[in-house]
Amino acid sequence: RGNDHMEESLSPFDVLIDSLSRCHRKKPRYDMEVKHKAVAIDDEASGHDNFRGEGEEESACGQTGDAPAGRENEINMPEVIENNDLDENAPEDVSDEEPEITCSKDPFSVHIEETLSEEEATVLKRTFEQPLPYNHTLDNAIGCVSCGVCLPARDTTICTQHKSLAELHVKQRLVSQWKAVNSQYSQEPSCLTVLQGRLFSILNSYKDLLFTRRTFENGEEIRRTYVLHALNHVLKTRSRVRKNNAYLHRSAEDGKQLDTEEFRDQGLTRPKVLFVVPFREAALRIVEIIINLVLPKGEGQVHNKRRFYEEFKDQTAQPTKVQKPASFQALFAGNIDDCFRLGVSISNKIVKLYSEFYHSDILIASPLGLRMIIGAEGEKKRDYDFLSSLEVIMVDQADVLLMQNWEHVLHMFQHLHLQPKEAHDVDFSRVRHWCLNGWSKYYCQTAVFSNFTTPEINALFNKHCFGYAGKVKVDDIICSGTICQVVAQLPQVFHRMESQKLLDLPDTRFQYFVDKVLPAHTGTLMAQTLIFVPSYFDFIRLRNYMKKEETNFTHLNEYSKTSDITRARALFVQGRKHFLLYTERLHFFKRFQVRGIKHIIFYSLPQYAEFYSDFLNLIETVGHSNATCTAIYSRYDALSLSRIVGSERARRMIVAEDSVHMLVTGAQ
Repeated sequence: RGNDHMEESLSPFDVLIDSLSRCHRKKPRYDMEVKHKAVAIDDEASGHDNFRGEGEEESACGQTGDAPAGRENEINMPEVIENNDLDENAPEDVSDEEPEITCSKDPFSVHIEETLSEEEATVLKRTFEQPLPYNHTLDNAIGCVSCGVCLPARDTTICTQHKSLAELHVKQRLVSQWKAVNSQYSQEPSCLTVLQGRLFSILNSYKDLLFTRRTFENGEEIRRTYVLHALNHVLKTRSRVRKNNAYLHRSAEDGKQLDTEEFRDQGLTRPKVLFVVPFREAALRIVEIIINLVLPKGEGQVHNKRRFYEEFKDQTAQPTKVQKPASFQALFAGNIDDCFRLGVSISNKIVKLYSEFYHSDILIASPLGLRMIIGAEGEKKRDYDFLSSLEVIMVDQADVLLMQNWEHVLHMFQHLHLQPKEAHDVDFSRVRHWCLNGWSKYYCQTAVFSNFTTPEINALFNKHCFGYAGKVKVDDIICSGTICQVVAQLPQVFHRMESQKLLDLPDTRFQYFVDKVLPAHTGTLMAQTLIFVPSYFDFIRLRNYMKKEETNFTHLNEYSKTSDITRARALFVQGRKHFLLYTERLHFFKRFQVRGIKHIIFYSLPQYAEFYSDFLNLIETVGHSNATCTAIYSRYDALSLSRIVGSERARRMIVAEDSVHMLVTGAQ
């Protein structure tokens, strides 16, 4: 419409959108020519890994190496020699495209075609500003399921009945490949394990999910399930866009006038799915699942496959001489570099790795890798527009991210679904109305998978997940806790301290430790006492205090040099140092078997409950009958306490009048 017909009632935002749309229409909307970026031939002599197309940013931080031996045979796809960045609105061949499911019961169509009213958006905003009430049910297959409803009128039920993938409206090209991909976990006709069936039903309802029962035993089952759901979303989105492109192109050739309101099928930017994982090894496994699901065996093409394996496959893996727990070996297997980011674009029979972010359907990154692109306030070179139209976000191994740097995770979530600073060649006539209204966060599904829950993870889920479809939490019911795994017979004294405010907790804990706990451990009989400190900030505070008081101590943390670690451990085991300050993050990444412990103080309860029993089993009780364990906790540590002593006992210890409780393990 022309300026002379512009209605005076239009808001400034509508005027801006209309202006941008007119500017965009000056360009050919459906250019049949595919724009090729300059790329190098994927050959060993070409040195293509150091070459990028014009305007393409580096998609991954860090290392390269020799081509891995034998890993490429796991994916039997021919290597391609050129890369094409396809224009999202360019018409493509849809002759091989399977018919799109347009049934109103298809969760994908129901979710993205739902139109929220202004009143409902206001209700959602108010709802997420306060704690959401949950209804709790017990599912013997996955644990305690808590469902929260954001909009009662828009609530979708979760089908817990074990259905086949076809009945769950999964794309046929994924169904045909899923049986082979998931064969080692399920031989059922539905090709889903009980856990996978329950999880996929929740994910398929597009509710936000917090799943805190992830272990190294079921981790791969869970990974395959959320990749299947994300791929199903991407393929349906791309299928709808391609078909609309083809229809609009034919109509333009025939001179037909169409109402473009019927063809709003895009966001402000192309990326739709984000996988957040801690290590390159996890990213590698996700990419392999994507390739095996999208491309039939022996068919299709994978762009930049060799470069990908060189950068994400571990080339320096060596067997360790020291025996580590099975969970540790599973967690730190492969390439554990935590700085990477990768764009993946998918077409009919092509999977392109290292695609530029604004031409990618899927982003796979670590929090640190994203932080380096997003930058900080005041930096000139920063970019986060690619996060503006995400529709599915999968955060896996959140407990590991907590051990890395949780601040990077929060920084990433704070930059989701913001208004882009540039147009990025978007056709505003194809952008969905809820994107233009700034409601993308209400249509985005976020799933967080963790080994356990913490206040930080709960806060992330409560304050940064806004899906209108509702929320689901899956928790474990802890009956006994890890205290039952302690074999040493010794008294364990739990001190409850009182803090009225959460912000005052660090100061209150420190003062309680200095006044009541530390003086009782300074005598000769309390020599060789290990002080376990989960927080690095608390560690720094204690270290500075002990230096000021000239206490006989040594310390170890995750930043200590190998030589310092060896010297400190020797001084402690020889009894030349009375105290040893030891951080949880150091134990998480190294799992040292600290010898010489005769007494232990938990300055705060460990996040990983198994660390409690691990250290108590290291205490040398032979020839030393006075071994003790002291732990400090508050009502804010209820989650950690329940994982150690059990849910029912933790509840009693939190509300009891007595502030000191003693438990004894190892008795016959």
